[in-house]
Amino acid sequence: MNLHPMRTLTLLIYLTSAALYLAASVLVLRIIAPAMVSSESDALVALGFILIAVWLIASITIAHYLITKRRAPAATTQEENP
Repeated sequence: MNLHPMRTLTLLIYLTSAALYLAASVLVLRIIAPAMVSSESDALVALGFILIAVWLIASITIAHYLITKRRAPAATTQEENP
């Protein structure tokens, strides 16, 4: 069985990327877009809704990629004869 343990740097990169994505999501969906939608300018309101839609579509695309990404096949095991 050929297992490759996750290196510390790789784990750090994954966790940092996840934290940055979470921070950007909070910034866009809780601060920037609501401020734009509640403004008095029609253009900013439309841009706020477009920003929310683009962010959600990008998030779904990233999630779909991560779920369907090809992984190394599982190790095959042989059943023992009783």
